[in-house]
Amino acid sequence: MSGFVGFRRVQVLFRVVSIAFAVVLSFFLHTSRLDFPGTITQTASSSLHREAATQRQSQIQLNHAHATSGQTREQLSTASNLRTKCINGVRQIHNEKLGSFIKKINLHRTLHDGHLNVLIQPAFHENLGDTLLTNAEQLFFKRQNFSYQMCLHRASWPERNISHCHTHFGQPKNREARNLAFWHAGGNWGDLWTYPHGLRMSDIEPLLKNNFTLVTMPQSLFYRSNATRDRHAREMRQSVMKGLGLSELKPEHMRNIHDRLTFTWRERASYDIAKELYPFARNMIVPDIAFQLGEFQPKRPRKDLLVDILLFLRRDMESNLEEPLRQNLQMGITMMIKDGGENKTFQIVDWDSRKSLFGEKDHFDVPSGIELLALGKVAIVDRLHAGILSYLSGLHFIYIDNVYGKLTKTLTTAFEGREECALWERADNLFDAVQKALVYLEKIS
Repeated sequence: MSGFVGFRRVQVLFRVVSIAFAVVLSFFLHTSRLDFPGTITQTASSSLHREAATQRQSQIQLNHAHATSGQTREQLSTASNLRTKCINGVRQIHNEKLGSFIKKINLHRTLHDGHLNVLIQPAFHENLGDTLLTNAEQLFFKRQNFSYQMCLHRASWPERNISHCHTHFGQPKNREARNLAFWHAGGNWGDLWTYPHGLRMSDIEPLLKNNFTLVTMPQSLFYRSNATRDRHAREMRQSVMKGLGLSELKPEHMRNIHDRLTFTWRERASYDIAKELYPFARNMIVPDIAFQLGEFQPKRPRKDLLVDILLFLRRDMESNLEEPLRQNLQMGITMMIKDGGENKTFQIVDWDSRKSLFGEKDHFDVPSGIELLALGKVAIVDRLHAGILSYLSGLHFIYIDNVYGKLTKTLTTAFEGREECALWERADNLFDAVQKALVYLEKIS
């Protein structure tokens, strides 16, 4: 029996040491980053240094629901006006680039003589970040006075007036019509999330055969395998040729093909890769469509739920946390906070926490997402749209990147050349983020 107790003690000790090692590793990797294909590495980039300087300067004028006591109305108004100006600048790019396709379509004929506009595969599920993109697309189309239908591949959804995509372009039948299709936005172009990207690839040929102009809404591109990336590019090229009835792609074909097929990218890094992979398509940089939403007023949660630091962390394959730390996150964060000599409260959440905390059963509900982000005096996020929703709500946030640097690349591309818009802080890893959060809490106390 004593041998078993001794063995259990060794197990417990090993677990604690593993967590401590992950925390120490995070500290020593403070300036390091994973260098995946297309990822912005932690080189001494002048733009990132300028961004960091701007972030430090902006801390004194941030509008946070729990941190207004030390700020004047003038400071809050200045920060709010700046944020509004920055968001409007992004929306102007949406209007100029995505709106140009809508202007080419005769809106008055869309639903009356066989012409069809469609949004393909919009997201409606528990990951509110993806649902936010659908909401943003719908709002953008409304602002553009754009008439369209939504369709899904698996099944129709009559309650939401969503049809099955096969009814629109499953069989060639609209060759004489002038149709416009937008494929839903997101971060699923590549070999991480194979189902949506497989659908998108398989849609190219039938859409072109049915005389659709296809525009993919802003995406992130990431492949773990270069071989898969190149094979997919070849397959898409073949789909374009079959869709347009071409035996080969000649230079004289390109203008017509570019008029029919456009890929838009919310990251400059994705755009640069896509230009090389997909010369048969027009490639454009367009900021994340979620900036069409808001602006929102923070919804204050119940006082008994409030904490000092909210950690909004993903638990899927995009997480950049070291495995020992991910498996023992509560203890690891406790150690990080104590390492800073602080005794602060914290809460770890994800989108599905809305049900347990608020009893929210509608996972499409945006106000409960804002309420979740407002639980902390400061939020640490590694989900892109948790960060963007914080920005749209005037909440201060610190972000750490996912496995391929999606947050840095998307946010810097959205506000490219406008460093004053970086109303957030960037951390190299979770340890760095916690230390930055403690500094922020000290400033507002």
